[in-house]
Amino acid sequence: RSVASAAPLIWPAAFAPADQGAALMVVLAASLIFPLSLLRKLDRLKFTSAFGCAAAFAITSTVIVTAPWGSGGLKACAASAWVSHVKLLPDSAMDVFAALPLIAFALNSSWAFLNILGTLDRRSQRDGSTRLIVYAIGIILGNYYLMSVIGYLSYCGATAP
Repeated sequence: RSVASAAPLIWPAAFAPADQGAALMVVLAASLIFPLSLLRKLDRLKFTSAFGCAAAFAITSTVIVTAPWGSGGLKACAASAWVSHVKLLPDSAMDVFAALPLIAFALNSSWAFLNILGTLDRRSQRDGSTRLIVYAIGIILGNYYLMSVIGYLSYCGATAP
């Protein structure tokens, strides 16, 4: 038997295609993420940081590679499904408020450093780690900035938070 023919045995056909993504997320969370969140010591999660870094740079690379590049550089608004233009300022205060959850998500990475800093016992470790945290946040900020500028300039007004 091939893997494709065994798929109905592994993944029930009772899930409609629209529900399969949600069901897969529940299975993933229950089988992988929940057990990892029960660990008492963070040092057992060291291996996951490499996966997180690789995923962040893979997403950024995908945004950069799939952007509408031309001979003169990035073609602004070329990936938009309709005629669009670059907006330098939001149209209304509601546009700003609609983007706030996205900003909170982007800044979510800084909370992880508090747990790590709290587990360090010697002052010398804390000083070196503070420098590392500042560098890491700088790299994350650069990554978000690069992705947001290229992503926005690809789609312009067709983007929405």
